[in-house]
Amino acid sequence: MSFIRFITDHKGFFWSGVSALLGIASLYLALVTWPVMTAEIQQVQGLGQSAAGPISEKSPARQTFKAKSDSFGGVGLIIATGGLSPSDGVLVSIRELEGGSSKAARGRVIARSELSPSKLTDWALTVVRFQPVRLKVGAIYAIEVTAGPVGEAYIAASKYDAYKDGELYLGGMKQPGDAAFRVYRAPTPTKLFDRIGSGEFMPLVDAKYVKLALVLFAALLGLNVLMTATSERFPFGTRDR
Repeated sequence: MSFIRFITDHKGFFWSGVSALLGIASLYLALVTWPVMTAEIQQVQGLGQSAAGPISEKSPARQTFKAKSDSFGGVGLIIATGGLSPSDGVLVSIRELEGGSSKAARGRVIARSELSPSKLTDWALTVVRFQPVRLKVGAIYAIEVTAGPVGEAYIAASKYDAYKDGELYLGGMKQPGDAAFRVYRAPTPTKLFDRIGSGEFMPLVDAKYVKLALVLFAALLGLNVLMTATSERFPFGTRDR
């Protein structure tokens, strides 16, 4: 039997298969482009014990970190904006440091985002998202925070050296502790499916709902294919005589 004849004789089953493939492809693309990121680095030790600041345009804060993955999608910081006016802003930049040293003062800015104080909650985790950027695994990068032009801001930090792969600087001066921060990996097809249910999704969606949606989708898809195959063998309204 030719392929065309098979399609003609089993049109319902064929188009059901096509719709199923399109549904799977749509689900795959939705998950890949879903704005959910996994936390690659979580420096939360000493959280709330201290604050680094004041941070201004003349005295920026810089927390360095070592990249653990080549995929980068954002950072998390705990910021206090009590000293800022509505006309001020908080600028968060990611810089690739020259020579791979945390002591380097210069380097190429690979991502930046300006935040309005009115959209920030004091001493709450703020997730700053960027367009996905490729990092060099093992290289040193810096999270830089400036505020102003008039007011000042603060970020949560530890009183001791809690993060061994980086340093915190304020106005160019090394601090005894580290900022409380997170580095998020941008979602990729394989890594995203691996992390579903791991509890590392932050902060847009509960992983259990993602898993539930996948299970329901698979069940409906299987039911659709089964009903189509059954209707092909035993069309409604006919019976053997």
